[in-house]
Amino acid sequence: MPHFLFHDLRHSCASLLLANGVSMKEVQEWLSHSDYLTTANIYSHLE
Repeated sequence: MPHFLFHDLRHSCASLLLANGVSMKEVQEWLSHSDYLTTANIYSHLE
């Protein structure tokens, strides 16, 4: 199994959630980002 970081799993999870129609606001809540823009700036290219 390749080496990976926990943070990599957060990105994969967010990518899969967005690709499957989960709203950016819901992803923000899942990732516990206090600011919507934090989530939007990191993952906006995925929508």
